[in-house]
Amino acid sequence: MRATNIQDNYFVSPQIQETDLETIAQAGFKIIICNRPDEEVHEGLRSKIMKPAVEKAGMAFYFLPLTFENLTTGISKKQFDIVASTSAPVLAYCTTGSRCALLWALSKVNELEKEKILTVTANAGYNLTRLSDILTKTTK
Repeated sequence: MRATNIQDNYFVSPQIQETDLETIAQAGFKIIICNRPDEEVHEGLRSKIMKPAVEKAGMAFYFLPLTFENLTTGISKKQFDIVASTSAPVLAYCTTGSRCALLWALSKVNELEKEKILTVTANAGYNLTRLSDILTKTTK
């Protein structure tokens, strides 16, 4: 398991497994968010298996699968309401971590310039330039 810090207490990771949970808990994470749809993984990695395993390891688990169909600032807001609920490190995971990085980017469109968002994610190892068209300011 490789957790990459995007900003503040928000970290992203490729797919995790039950065997990673002790290490994740020891690293101080209190919340794990799964952004990978269950349909993409085998039975042993699905949310119904991971949620009780994460909770048994002493952390909270949230399942917010991200797909092209639900790719909106709404899912990003849900994710970052969870992140804002704690000062402890939060780990979000998906296949590679890119969707989790994209959700962070969407959460920042009204705060940071697009170039800054792309720089932060690129520095963390996630090149989102191909998706930069969706990183546009919204009216509140």
